[in-house]
Amino acid sequence: MIFRTTELRVLLTRLATPAALALLLYGCAVIDNLRANVLDIEAANWAAAGYLDEAIRRNREALALRERLYGNDSAMVASPLSNLAGNFRSLGDYATARSLYARSVAIYDRTGARSFFLPSTLSAHADLLRMLGEYSAAQPLLERALKLREDRLGPNDPFIIPNLTNLARVYHEAGDYARARAVYERALGLAHRTFGLEYVEAHRLTDLGDLLLDMGDHAGARALYERVLEADLPPALRRAASYRLSLLCKRQKDFDRAVALWRQLLERDEGGPANGKVVLCEELAICYEHRLEAPETAAELTRRALALLGRIGNPTMNGRRNSEEFRARLWHRLARLTRKQPRQALLGCS
Repeated sequence: MIFRTTELRVLLTRLATPAALALLLYGCAVIDNLRANVLDIEAANWAAAGYLDEAIRRNREALALRERLYGNDSAMVASPLSNLAGNFRSLGDYATARSLYARSVAIYDRTGARSFFLPSTLSAHADLLRMLGEYSAAQPLLERALKLREDRLGPNDPFIIPNLTNLARVYHEAGDYARARAVYERALGLAHRTFGLEYVEAHRLTDLGDLLLDMGDHAGARALYERVLEADLPPALRRAASYRLSLLCKRQKDFDRAVALWRQLLERDEGGPANGKVVLCEELAICYEHRLEAPETAAELTRRALALLGRIGNPTMNGRRNSEEFRARLWHRLARLTRKQPRQALLGCS
C-alpha cells in the first residue's frame, strides 16, 4: 500500500516508539525527495516541449519540497534554483531569472559547497548579464567559472572549451579584442588537439572570425570562414558560416562569390527556415538589381520572397523589421523592377 507523505505524518502521531517515528520520518523524506526528482524530470520535458508555465510550476513544487527537506539555504536547493531561473529566462522574465541565479550562487558561497554544478550556474547567470549588456558584471562570474573548471579538470581538458568561449565572447562584446582573441585562440587550440577540424573547432573558428571582422581584419576573418566550410558540419552551422562569409564577400565587393554562396544556400535547401530564405532572396535581388544589372532575375527573386513570406505568417524578419514592413519593402522593389524591365529591353534594341 502506498501512502502520501501527509498520510504518513498523520500516522506519526499514532505511534509511540522512537524507532517507528524515526523510520516513518525517514520514509517521508525519501518519498518527498523522489517526488522532487520526478518533478525535475517532468519540468525538463515540459520545457523542452515549449510549455514553460508547466515547467515552472513543477520546478517550484520541486523546490518547495527540497526547501522543506533541507532548508532554504541548503546547497541541495541551489541547483533547483538555477533550473527555475533558466525557465524564467526562456519565458522572458529576466528580473526573476537574475534574482534566482544570484540566490543560487549565494547559497553555494555561504555553504562552501564544491558542487560540479556551480560553474554551470555561474556561466548561465553571466550569459544572462551578457545578453542584458552588463559585461562588467558578467566577466568575473565567467572568470570564476573557468577557474573552478580548471581546478577540477586541469587547464587542458576539452570540457573547459565552453567556459573559454563564453569568456571570450564577453571580452569581444565589451570591446576588449586583445583578450578575446587570446582566449578564442586557446579554445581553438584545445579543440584542434582534441577533435580536429570538426564541430567544436568549427564553432571556435567562427567565433574568432567574427572577432577579426570586428577588429577590421577582413582577410583574416574570410580565411577562417572559408576554413570552417571545409569541415563536415551540421546543416545549421554550415548555413551560419556560409551566410557570414557571403556578407563579408559583399562588404569586400566580391559579388560573384557572395551570389554563389546565396544561391548555394537556396538551391541546396540550406537556407534553413522560410524566413531565412526570404532574407536570402532579398540579398540576391538587391545584388542582381544594383550590381549585376539583371532586373528580370531580381524581380523573379523578389516574387519568390513574397511567396515565401505569405506562407510563414508574421515572424520577425532577420531581427530587423516585422513582416508587414518587409512585405511593403518587397512590393516596392518589385514595382520598381517591373518599371525597369521595359526600359532595359528598349536600351537593348537601340
